[in-house]
Amino acid sequence: MKKTLITTSIAVAAAAFGLSSYGAPLLALDEDTELFVLGSAGIQYESNLYTDRVNRVSDFRFTASPGVEIAHGRTPAANASVTYRHHFHFYDSESTQDGNYADLSAQARYDTGVTISNIQASFRQRASNDADVNLVGRLVKRDETRLNGSSRYQISELMGISAGLEYADTSFKDPALTSFDYYAIPLTYYYKVRPQLDLTAGYRYRNTSVSGPTGDSKDNYFFVGAQGELGSPMFIGNLSLGYQERKFSGINDKRSSPSYSFMVSYLATPRITHFANLAYDFRTSSSQGLSYSYGSLTIGTRARITDMIATNFSLTYAEAEYQRSPRAEDHMFFNAGVTYNPNDYVTIRADYAYQSVDGKNTAGASDYRNNRLSVSASVRY
Repeated sequence: MKKTLITTSIAVAAAAFGLSSYGAPLLALDEDTELFVLGSAGIQYESNLYTDRVNRVSDFRFTASPGVEIAHGRTPAANASVTYRHHFHFYDSESTQDGNYADLSAQARYDTGVTISNIQASFRQRASNDADVNLVGRLVKRDETRLNGSSRYQISELMGISAGLEYADTSFKDPALTSFDYYAIPLTYYYKVRPQLDLTAGYRYRNTSVSGPTGDSKDNYFFVGAQGELGSPMFIGNLSLGYQERKFSGINDKRSSPSYSFMVSYLATPRITHFANLAYDFRTSSSQGLSYSYGSLTIGTRARITDMIATNFSLTYAEAEYQRSPRAEDHMFFNAGVTYNPNDYVTIRADYAYQSVDGKNTAGASDYRNNRLSVSASVRY
């Protein structure tokens, strides 16, 4: 019965090819507000569903995701949208992991020419494992709340300032894992040295609260950087380099190190973009709320083969070193995908992901290999 449902639902989603190629909404609520109905269906195969080192379980998962979107404003200078999807997961063999999960997101942008404000917010329920969030023989359920807002004010032709607020809360259903939340306040000063290049200097304060015994932490990060064209219109960068200190509450302990984020894109052709990201920062683990440092390098390419077909791939290498713990890991992730848009309504995707986590034989570390292959069809009408 379940396999019949999977096959039928994929066929229904694929049948959306017959729709008109005009991206009109289902309903215009007023002159600037539109209502869209969303729907997607997909099949995913995982070779190591629970990301276990020894007891590897492979399985197929079918996902059906109905939803709705309300969009207001059509210009880049002023727009907003709210999207709700509900994901239904059905596993072929591991049916005890079946479930349904809410997915709510919103965004808004307002640009007056002098002030640019952006905000993104989301609430998502998830059931999955990864290198940090990992329990033997079961998927980890959690609620994730995110808020990210910023506003930039242009003081003069050469100078600008921005302030932001970031908030994240991760709440786990299983008491074996540690829930935590943080808020961060970044402040940045911009000075234009070329028409399309700003030098930056700034400060970020971050406060992390954990439900476990390890104690809360406070971060102070001072940085300098650059944003915009790096010597050529083909090279676009967002660079920051600085010094960060993390202090822990309730214990006489602190950590400090250089921190950085270098993001560079190379526009090889109008259809092909290569990118590289190099980053190092402090993070908080779901395992006892431990603090750890995470350094990563990602390289990749996005290419639009035709007006209807696009491809992407990326390769990431990362190192995680946990503080006050022997745990350490090397991570390697590879992702590749292709997207087909036959018209303004329909998107067909195929994706492959490989995960390799080497726990270096340290206590409490994740150690696994996983292959994930997925195919999906989605409709926005």
